[in-house]
This record gives sequence, structure tokens and C-alpha cells, in this order.
Amino acid sequence: MEVKRICQWCGKPFIAQKTTTCYCSPQCSKRGYKHRIKERKMELRHIQEMQELRSNLEKQEYFTFSQAARLMGVSRQYIYKLVKEDKLRASRISGRMALVRR
Repeated sequence: MEVKRICQWCGKPFIAQKTTTCYCSPQCSKRGYKHRIKERKMELRHIQEMQELRSNLEKQEYFTFSQAARLMGVSRQYIYKLVKEDKLRASRISGRMALVRR
């Protein structure tokens, strides 16, 4: 059985011997595997960084706009927009605007 496929790594068309074949050669297969492993490690590292950041920020009484943006996973400009629309409450603390936690 021959199936026409396109290599997921290099994008070249090839004829697969099996229906589960995704790569045109062992080199492309190895490169694809290494890329998937690298992506998983980066994702895991990002999740760990976010957990550390959240655990550190949960102890604070107030947040700066940058900290709130990192904590919520949005841009700083979006935080300003939410404050302007009265969806988030902000107060002036020591001359700077900050989001009050409680």
C-alpha cells in the first residue's frame, strides 16, 4: 500500500509505506522528535515559571500593572484598559498607580 504524504519536518512530498508514517526519512524523524521534546521542555519551564511567579505574587497586598499583566497572562496595555473601563480597581500608592488586591 502506497500513500502520498508530505513530510511534517521538511515539507517534501513522499510515498509512505504505512498510513502512520509522517516523515520522509530517518533524519527528518529524528529532527521532528528533538523539536517535540524541546517544545515540551520549554512549555514545562514556562509553566514552572508561572507557578513560581504566582506563588510569589499571592503574598503581596497590591500589584503593579506589569505584575498584574504577567499574573493574568495579558499585556500591560490591556490592564490599563480594564482599569479605565472600571473592570479592575486601581489606587494610587506612593505616587504610582497599583492594583489593590482586596
